[in-house]
Amino acid sequence: MPEAIQAGDYTLLLNGVGMRVVLMVVKPYVAGLYLMEAEKDAAAIMKADEPMAIRLHMIDDATRSLMLSKLYDGMRNSVTSVGGNFDTLKPRFDAFKELLPEPKFENGSIFEFKYLPGKGLQIYKNAQYKGAVEGVDFKEAFFGIWLNKDKPADEGIKTAWLAGDVSQEARDAQKQSVAKVKIEKEAKLAEAEAKAKAVAEAQKKTEEEAVTTAEAQVETKPEAAAMPKPPVVATAPEVKATGKTVEKQAAAAAPVMGQMAGDSGLAAAFLVNALKSAELIATLNGDKFDIEQETQNIIQMWKRMNREISK
Repeated sequence: MPEAIQAGDYTLLLNGVGMRVVLMVVKPYVAGLYLMEAEKDAAAIMKADEPMAIRLHMIDDATRSLMLSKLYDGMRNSVTSVGGNFDTLKPRFDAFKELLPEPKFENGSIFEFKYLPGKGLQIYKNAQYKGAVEGVDFKEAFFGIWLNKDKPADEGIKTAWLAGDVSQEARDAQKQSVAKVKIEKEAKLAEAEAKAKAVAEAQKKTEEEAVTTAEAQVETKPEAAAMPKPPVVATAPEVKATGKTVEKQAAAAAPVMGQMAGDSGLAAAFLVNALKSAELIATLNGDKFDIEQETQNIIQMWKRMNREISK
C-alpha cells in the first residue's frame, strides 16, 4: 500500500491500512484510508467535507454480486448508525453499481474511491476512471461502511485505519506535491494573464487603427468634395485620328457653302474649324461625334449667317 496517493491536486497520506477477514479464513482485500492529515476520530473522518480516499487491493477473487451486496449492507448500517434514511441514497447507490459492471472483483485489481468536495466520490479501477457519485452524504455513508460506530464491516480495518501513523516519507511527498502544484498553478496563471494581456493589446491596437482610419476618411471627404474633378482632355492623337476625315468632309461641303458666300476657300476653312471644334466638344463631354450630322448643322448655321448678312 503506497504511503501517499494523488486525488486531483491533493496528495493524500496513508492514515492506516488493514486486511479484510471473512469467517477468520477468507481475506479478499487489503484496504487503506488516505487523508489530508493524520486523524484518529472516525466520526470526524466520516463527516469531513474534504479530500480523502479509500484504496482496496484485491488479494483474492470476489464475485460482483457478493462485493456489491456487502457494500450495500455496509452503507445501510452506516446510515442507520447516524440516524439517517438510506432510501435517500439508494438511487445513487444503484448508479454506483452501474460503474462497476464486471462480473468479478479480480485478484490483483486495485479499486480507489476518491472523494473531492464539489465533485463527489470518484471511482477508479486499476487507475482507470469509471465515474463519480455526487454528494457529501453519499461519501459519509460509504466511508462509514468501515468507520461507523455501531456495525463497521471489519473491526480490524477500523482500528487499523484510525492509527493515524503517517510516515515522514508520506509527509515529505505531500510537501513536494503541494510545492509542485503551487508552481504549476502559478505558471498556468502567468500564462493565462500573458495571453489575456496579448489579446487586450491586440484588440486595443485594432480599435486604435480603426479610429485612425475613420478620422482620416472624415478629413479626406471635405477635401475630395471641394476639389473639382479634372476635365477630360482630348489627346492630340484622338483629334488627329479624325483630322483627315474632317478635312475631306469640309472639302466636299465647301462648294455648297461657297456658292452661298462666293468664296469656297473661306467656307472650307470655316467648316474645318467648326467641325474640329464640334469634335473636341463631343470628346470633352464624352459624346459620340457624328461628322455627317455636324456638317449639316454647320451648313444650316452658315446659311443663317448669310441670310442675316444679306439683310
